[in-house]
Amino acid sequence: MRLWLLLGTLFLVGCGGSDSSDSTPLDENTTTPTTTAPTQTLEPLTYYKPSLDTLWQYQLTNEINTSTNATLYDIDLEENSAETIAKLHDDNLSVICYFSAGSAEEWREDFNQFLEEDMGKELDGWDGEYWLDITSQNVRNIMLQRLDSAQEKGCDGVEADNVDGYDNDTGFSFLADEQLEYNRFLAQEAHKRGLSIGLKNDLSQVNDLVDDFDFAVNEQCFAQNECEKLSPFIEKEKPVFNVEYTDSYLQNDAMAQLCNKAKDLHFSTNILPVELDGSWRYDCQDYLFESYGVGVGGANAFKFHDNIYINVYDIINDEYSDYDRGATDFNESAFGELSTHLQHTKFVTFWVTKEWQENWFNLDSIQKLIDQGKTPVFLYWYFGDNLQFDNYLEDNKDVYLEDVTRLGNFIAQLKGDKLLILEPEFNKNNILDDENATQLFVSIMDDAIDTFKSLDTRAYISLSMMDTGSRTTQSNLGKCGYSSCALGDKYEWSRVESIYKPLLEKLDFLSFNEMVAQFSRDPQDPGDWDNPNPIAYSDDDIGIDYLAQRIDNFGAFLEETYHKPVLLPYMAIATATWSDANDDGVVDDDEINTTGWESKAQQVYSDINATHIFGYSVMELFDNPAHDDGGYQFFMQNEYHLGIVKAPSIDKQLSGAIEMKSDIVSTIFK
Repeated sequence: MRLWLLLGTLFLVGCGGSDSSDSTPLDENTTTPTTTAPTQTLEPLTYYKPSLDTLWQYQLTNEINTSTNATLYDIDLEENSAETIAKLHDDNLSVICYFSAGSAEEWREDFNQFLEEDMGKELDGWDGEYWLDITSQNVRNIMLQRLDSAQEKGCDGVEADNVDGYDNDTGFSFLADEQLEYNRFLAQEAHKRGLSIGLKNDLSQVNDLVDDFDFAVNEQCFAQNECEKLSPFIEKEKPVFNVEYTDSYLQNDAMAQLCNKAKDLHFSTNILPVELDGSWRYDCQDYLFESYGVGVGGANAFKFHDNIYINVYDIINDEYSDYDRGATDFNESAFGELSTHLQHTKFVTFWVTKEWQENWFNLDSIQKLIDQGKTPVFLYWYFGDNLQFDNYLEDNKDVYLEDVTRLGNFIAQLKGDKLLILEPEFNKNNILDDENATQLFVSIMDDAIDTFKSLDTRAYISLSMMDTGSRTTQSNLGKCGYSSCALGDKYEWSRVESIYKPLLEKLDFLSFNEMVAQFSRDPQDPGDWDNPNPIAYSDDDIGIDYLAQRIDNFGAFLEETYHKPVLLPYMAIATATWSDANDDGVVDDDEINTTGWESKAQQVYSDINATHIFGYSVMELFDNPAHDDGGYQFFMQNEYHLGIVKAPSIDKQLSGAIEMKSDIVSTIFK
């Protein structure tokens, strides 16, 4: 049954260059139609057959909106002209033309050709639309005229609606076999005219009709829990074009759950307005990139004092065992508050480093996250900082590609979509400044992408670069490209072109990371591992008050340069500050304000604009007092403070006595 009209008279308003179809009206003094069924003597023509991976758009009102990723448009036959269809063809788009084959609509130009006895009861909920007697020769003649019109206008195929009258209260008594015969009649006549034809709904007769029709069009099978009935089309490698209208699917988790199911069934599924007016569209093929979301990062499980590992799935779902509660000073209410906020997460990020082992990750727990509508993001940091060393790529490329196969097979066990980001922070100087190193890196990444995609068709792949370059508000260095370098550095951002351009067709999206702190090692004079040289930045030096706008500018730069969606897969704003009171160039414990940048961090998260990124994840959920094991890292003591939830002390492992940093958590996970 059609669901696309709000009022039965909506089509009285023309749209998109309307052109009346050929018709022969009844003589008002006769009781029989003046038309007869045309004689068809031609052999069946070749005709358009959409493939399983065809992306479709369904629009039956208003001027056709072609700003979608669809390659097939399903549009109204009567309301669109041959010129409109020709323009769609000029854009390399295929066109399916909609008409109702089982009902008479008062607003159609050929309505007066139907005899009174052709029309039965009014369709429930649709004023001015009446069921038709499909055994009537007059009805069939009119349908042949509509098929002729579709052929003349240049349609590639047709969608014949309301072909399940036998299963409805029509006012007629025709049987299932008569419906089958009528539907086959439509399919045969369409094929004679070189038109493909889709079976609209009529789920009870799919098995009988799948060989006669070229594709299926369905409304709301997920909402009505009956999609499995369409599987015979997929088994015959014929596409199922499904549309869902339920507003609840517009929520991130619900959309992800729907789209994962649709992809499992190999359906081409859209979420559309019930008016089918082209005003908005969510396509399950690209839902990850079309809806904004925030994520949580860190690890599959977080290590607490006494070697208690709490699973991120348990935190999100507020499900704790006695084992979890064994964490020192486990704060039940604080974890409950955290769980409440994390219900709103879209992404859950996992770091996969060079030494990764399968037992680091609980696939069952990650699968539960996917089933709930969360999307896992795997950050494959294999080469990592070693990219800075000469010959490291050449010496390790073979073992890397072996590990790629291992990881690809591992994540392919997860049923559903996942994001895979290769080599975060790949834009090291020795990779970008050495042409041979650039070509080698591109070659290795090219092989890795091919391997991953051959092993897992549900993995979307990206490379993630660091946000490098100047950040000062004090001047525009000319090359930055903005009124202030705090807003971005286009010169530095453009240096990766030699990496992105040759890989662009294989990358599904682009990504970049942000990590900032008020103090860190001095990048110009870092010192050694045991004796790092610190540097403290003023707010203007680091441009912290402009970071949210810089993020949006970076997303816009990548999107406009490479025409790919953009993700910020991990972000860290270290929340401690340092004031060198004794002026000795050493970060003494009594000189650190552990909450000095909490308000700065909260403001950045509050101001992040989603205009040019489809989401971001915080790098660490918890502060990690053990993050400096083996020596101070780049951010020195600020390594302890990269999370968005506080540790009560920085002199031991994370305990269960967690507390929120200001309102940062609630600001991020609204």
